[in-house]
Amino acid sequence: MINLLKMEWYRLRHSRLFWGLLLGIFIAGLFIGVSETEGQAVASAAANGNGGVQLILQMMSEAVPMGFLASIFGVIYLGQGFAERTPNLAVESGSGRLTVFLSKILIYLMVISLAMMVYILAGVMVAAVTLNFTGELSRFKGLQIAVTFFMTGYAMCGMVPLFLAIFRDAAKTTLFSILALMLHIFL
Repeated sequence: MINLLKMEWYRLRHSRLFWGLLLGIFIAGLFIGVSETEGQAVASAAANGNGGVQLILQMMSEAVPMGFLASIFGVIYLGQGFAERTPNLAVESGSGRLTVFLSKILIYLMVISLAMMVYILAGVMVAAVTLNFTGELSRFKGLQIAVTFFMTGYAMCGMVPLFLAIFRDAAKTTLFSILALMLHIFL
């Protein structure tokens, strides 16, 4: 399993589309973070000396759409692996089908996590430059928000590996995943 994860990470690390996605999400996070500092909630919290914490909390609540964008990239990445018959080669080399599929799912969840964390990092940088962090945020509340944030992102983007296992085709998986993600957004 470790060798499969190393192989998938190597493929992902050398993908220009992946690094472009992270850079685009970071830049979008900077612009959205700057625009949020002028919003009503952050401005009133900044008056109380709690603006940095409020901006980070607001950016965490808005990071799930960035996970959607990363999910679409993940679908294309995983579908490309199936189109290139990479899972078949891994199975032929002695790995089990469950191990191969589990390694692909772990890499997919890592892509979503990295995208959401890059977005929040941009918000932290904006808050560090423009606002102060003198406000109170208990460790338990911060941990609770972070766990809820990641679980929501994984739940919203978790149906994609299911579609991939059903269809085993990048085009169908991408189409149904985008439709399902749009349905989640509207609901």
